[in-house]
Amino acid sequence: MTLSQTDPTSSAKEPAEAQPSPVSQPEIDLPFRFIFERASDPIFIIEPQRDRILDANARASGMLGYSRRELIEKIAISDIHPDEMPELMLFSQRVASQGQAQTDELSCLTRAGLKLPALISACAIEIDGRPCLLSHVRNDARLEGLPQSSEPSQTSPAQPIADLKFQHIFQHASDAIFIVDSHSNRIVDANPTACQMLGYSRQELIEEVSISDIHPDEMPALMAFGQRVMAEGLAQTNELSCLTRSGAKLSADMAACAIDIEGQPHLLVHVSNGASQPQELSICESMQLARLSLAVSEALVQGGTLHEILSSCTEAMVQHLDGCLARIWLLNEANNMLELMASSGMANSLESNYCSIPLGKQKIGTIAQSQQPFLTNQLLDDPEFGDRDWAQREGIVALAGYPLVVSDRLVGTIALFGRQQLTDATLQAMASIANGIALGIDRKQAEAELRQSEEQLRQLAENMHQTFWMYDRDGTPLYVSPAFETIWGIPCQQWYNDPQVWQRSLYPEDRLEGGLEQLLNSNPNASVREYRILRPDGSTRIIRDQSFPIRSEAGEVERLAGIAEDITERKQSEQVAIEALEQLAEIGELAATIVHEVRNPLTTVLMGLASFQQMELSERAQLRLSMAMEEAERLQRLLNEILLYAKPQSQQQELVELNIFLQEMLEPLQVIPAARDRHFEWVLSPEPVLVRGDRDKLKQVFINLVTNAFEATPVGGEVHWTIEPRPAEDKVCVAVYNTGDPIPADVLPEITKPFLTTKPEGNGLGLAIVKRLVANHGGELEIVSSKALGGTRVAVTLPTVE
Repeated sequence: MTLSQTDPTSSAKEPAEAQPSPVSQPEIDLPFRFIFERASDPIFIIEPQRDRILDANARASGMLGYSRRELIEKIAISDIHPDEMPELMLFSQRVASQGQAQTDELSCLTRAGLKLPALISACAIEIDGRPCLLSHVRNDARLEGLPQSSEPSQTSPAQPIADLKFQHIFQHASDAIFIVDSHSNRIVDANPTACQMLGYSRQELIEEVSISDIHPDEMPALMAFGQRVMAEGLAQTNELSCLTRSGAKLSADMAACAIDIEGQPHLLVHVSNGASQPQELSICESMQLARLSLAVSEALVQGGTLHEILSSCTEAMVQHLDGCLARIWLLNEANNMLELMASSGMANSLESNYCSIPLGKQKIGTIAQSQQPFLTNQLLDDPEFGDRDWAQREGIVALAGYPLVVSDRLVGTIALFGRQQLTDATLQAMASIANGIALGIDRKQAEAELRQSEEQLRQLAENMHQTFWMYDRDGTPLYVSPAFETIWGIPCQQWYNDPQVWQRSLYPEDRLEGGLEQLLNSNPNASVREYRILRPDGSTRIIRDQSFPIRSEAGEVERLAGIAEDITERKQSEQVAIEALEQLAEIGELAATIVHEVRNPLTTVLMGLASFQQMELSERAQLRLSMAMEEAERLQRLLNEILLYAKPQSQQQELVELNIFLQEMLEPLQVIPAARDRHFEWVLSPEPVLVRGDRDKLKQVFINLVTNAFEATPVGGEVHWTIEPRPAEDKVCVAVYNTGDPIPADVLPEITKPFLTTKPEGNGLGLAIVKRLVANHGGELEIVSSKALGGTRVAVTLPTVE
């Protein structure tokens, strides 16, 4: 019997449906993936908590009657076990607690409605940090007599591949699986099915039986097959047989891949148990698909930039598929453009037109927008393909495209151009790698965004005046920003080396009794502390420190972070302000006392002057008496206003509707002497406006402002009074505008200060009192005056009430 490679044209095949990529393919090693894809038993990767099937091999698809894509994208676990979900969840909990478990109490419902009994063995695995199950199903009688557990006995030889996923399938598979070292003629390991097939125990196969005992007449052919596997990575043959212990010669459909164990090359050999394995692809296409998957997996886990990784993927596509040019575009969501990220294959002039492609435009853009795979072998006849001259010149006839999607979100597109016809197997191969590439892109982009966020956070922390700090749960210092050195006067490295340096810098009476541990354990939420520190130079600083816990998803405190701010100058300023307020209060009390003391004799003087007015006096005496009376009354008004400004104002709060309030004031305002020969115009609000305030105090404010406006306006001038609601701000602006001469620019900033006036007979307390009354109502007073404005506008802004 001669050893020959299988001719891919020797077996007919049906067009294969494009299949979704295995779950997290870059993270699954070759031994597991090799056996997973070729196993004669159904194998699933499931996530019970989310009722999802994450992956299924060809045998699983064949058993249930669904395509692999349907199982992953449309079928839930509850569709396969509609009446058994409570039992399945209990089984998954047992697997999670024990690591692996087995049950024969579940069945599988097929697409045709058949209920198949099943012996299910499962082990617990993690995918993207989520708990999942690797589930191996036996549903035929050939498995009787195989061990029910994957635990080797204590005297068994060690397992050369310790990966749990691989070992689970290895121990439970109904196919014979060997690990061999062809150079030393040794069997390194064999699974229970292999032992049963050959009639030897595992220990005998590993320690006593050589490869040449199993293939006594085929060693040259076997060595040649092994060399081909080492050279190509994967190979298959049906030209070898196996000699059992009883002397029977069994024909074998054998596939092998090259693996590395402790730095030495070995073969992982799979011997199929018969024709039960569905053959969706020819042998050659299966090998081609496996090599492509392996190459892309290696590219995705390697280091480097996203461009370098994707370039390795396009190189793998060109090398392992029948194409001449492979490309990957990524979607720029900001402008909905597909941007070329990697290209491998023939030199071409496609660059200028295909570097950026609008989503939905040209053939590549429509593949991306539709999120559907595409294959054509009549590219020149496709109206959406825009560069027919290039395709005709280069002899391009075929295009296969596949969208890159993560959780229904488009991330890009892969495409393969060919000078010869591309088959459905090509599209299936692209489908097998598309999800892995999409996940790799998404992961790389997330890493880039994370690095950018970390860099922005670092720049923020290192350039802020406050000190940002972070401790681990056990009190280990994790980070402190450079401002620590400025505020504490201690090098940051000393803080990292000595976690207690912070506690020791505090004044003894300000320290926490339990230190950092007390802060970690006694503050479930954010807290604020103020304390004093003693710097190495002997100076004291006052610190305001806000700390907050960083919790895990389970709600447990994992870290403690905080922002410490030096508030020494602020505290000093606050103390100065307090002292100033105390002084002002004392001055106010003194002023009130003086006013009181002056008002008493002044009242007596006014009474005396009033009595003189009843007397018959000469004209000269009457003139002097009138002047004395006027000055005494002016002094009395000044004293009253000083007292009004100096003492605290009590308010009788009530709801005031400003439209009605203004109308009530119009008549008395229009008859004051200053309003004579001036034009007075008012504009009410179209809607009622309510404020809360003291009616008398508000009347005092607006009488003062309107009177000032009339006095500042020349004869024939205008005064406008408007109510302007600001509902978006929950405020109202009452503005008084006059067309008189503007207030000088040097006086305007000081106009509301006491005793500053622009009127010959003013005392300078009117606007000061107005400002205080407005502030007491929670409002603001704004004065704008200029030639450009044509006069002066005084605006009172008050909060409104619903």
